[in-house]
Amino acid sequence: MCAKPYRSRACSTGSNLSLAIVTPPLKIALAQINPTVGAIDANAQLIRQIMSSVGDDVDLLIFPECALPGYPAQDLLLNPRFIADTQSALQSLAAGTGPTAVIVGTVREEEGHLYNSAALLQNGAVAGYRDKTLLPTYDVFDEARYFTPASDNRPLPVDLPSGKRIVLGLHICEDMWDDRYAAQVCRQLTEAGAELLVNISASPFRDGIAQERHAIMIQKAADGNVPYLYCNLVGGQDELVFDGRSALVSPDGRVVKQAAAFDSGLLHITLPDDLAGSGQVQPPQREVDLMAAIELGIADYFGKTGHARAIIGLSGGIDSSLVAALAAAALGPAHVTGVIMPSVYNAAASAEDAAKVAGALGIEALQLPIESLRLETMQQLAPHFDGSRPGVAEENLQARLRGLLLMALANKRGALVLSTGNKTEIALGYATLYGDMAGALGPIGDLTKPDVYALARAVNERAGKPVIPDSVLTKTPSAELRENQTDPFDYDHIAPLVEQLISDPDSAQRLIAQGYDRKEITSLSKMITAAEYKRRQAALTIRVTGKAFGAGRRYPVVNAYE
Repeated sequence: MCAKPYRSRACSTGSNLSLAIVTPPLKIALAQINPTVGAIDANAQLIRQIMSSVGDDVDLLIFPECALPGYPAQDLLLNPRFIADTQSALQSLAAGTGPTAVIVGTVREEEGHLYNSAALLQNGAVAGYRDKTLLPTYDVFDEARYFTPASDNRPLPVDLPSGKRIVLGLHICEDMWDDRYAAQVCRQLTEAGAELLVNISASPFRDGIAQERHAIMIQKAADGNVPYLYCNLVGGQDELVFDGRSALVSPDGRVVKQAAAFDSGLLHITLPDDLAGSGQVQPPQREVDLMAAIELGIADYFGKTGHARAIIGLSGGIDSSLVAALAAAALGPAHVTGVIMPSVYNAAASAEDAAKVAGALGIEALQLPIESLRLETMQQLAPHFDGSRPGVAEENLQARLRGLLLMALANKRGALVLSTGNKTEIALGYATLYGDMAGALGPIGDLTKPDVYALARAVNERAGKPVIPDSVLTKTPSAELRENQTDPFDYDHIAPLVEQLISDPDSAQRLIAQGYDRKEITSLSKMITAAEYKRRQAALTIRVTGKAFGAGRRYPVVNAYE
């Protein structure tokens, strides 16, 4: 549950559009909240707090999809007691309502069927429901596993405190994206007389999603010639991050008002007055969005699981430096510890760079050299390694000793380890299971290697100083597990190829047809497939792209298909 106070947002306004919806003007508040999955009582209390704070100042108060149970509740939805507790909490909320109409995202069971629903609460009762029609089953979504789709799409008449009535085209998240489906939910609602389209969502962030949402909302508002209201969740939940950006879109195709990204708050709207706004909403900045998403994902993962302290292995490389910077911003420098663990193969400059990063961030830095542990472990293994040439086993031993120390510190301090692998390396298996892959959360596991560099530069720009020094940004990447070792990849070249192979399962042949080397594409594809068993055991990765390693990408570990 978000601890930040709820407040109105200053948003842009602009040019004249004559559209009388109701007289007197309709006062609406979109409650962009950060609930916690399963924390039904706490979520209800948060909703109750906001209901109390707005009082009679608004006619219509709107909360996001599944605001009461949290989203996605996954197999909690298979527990009858969870459903009963949610329904009981909804009734309790309804009992506290007055003339202000309150829309709350919830789940409900009826005649053996479970629905993803929007409930209208007013005058001490649940005055009506509207259920979700389109149940997504792609990527991270699996709603058809749990829910039954709505049997029809009817507008919802709502009696306002003024005595007037407005007819809402109330629909839920995926129902907005109905161009992908046979059921044209928004069109059905407006053709049946909806005067205002209202979408409550739990739409997770991914790179580029803000622009896509704007486009679809503009289309729906224009098609129906009605204003469009969008109320979205905010916050982190496991691998997902919800970015908010609740909004008002005018029928002539302008995003007139928009709530802040990655932050809780109330967006106050007055209709028709606000439809005269200019619609000068600032476009998202890619690196800023990616940083904000990862930092919110870290903060909520720690906060919602009852943890406050992070442990990070600091190597002096770009990946661990970026993770440390993001963690310090998310949790506060006092709650982050960087652990510097050199062996004989680490250049002195690497430890110096790691110390510089820790100093610039103001985080604790511990020096725990592993050379004596390496030598002793090698002595123990010598009879079993006798006669073989040094190789991957000896190299990975160092990474696993570092993982051992990080996990021991985390256990002793009640902390969580953040793993530092990036998406390109994790995809290709260039990471050590039970070593540098150890951890509870992988903040940059959905960032390509070039994106890691881009965000590191953005961190420095935001700080107004070189938090991540030039020596880190310019050095040749290396695991430093043997003499004169450097990473075996040209990341600027292969990272886009790897990303395409991950996001599009049929892209290999197209890449070859475009002129890319067949041997290279085949080799990369095989490496991605071979590393699946590692990724199954990897830390949870914060999702910021359209196809991350996690719930949205399910490939068999035993996989003989080429």
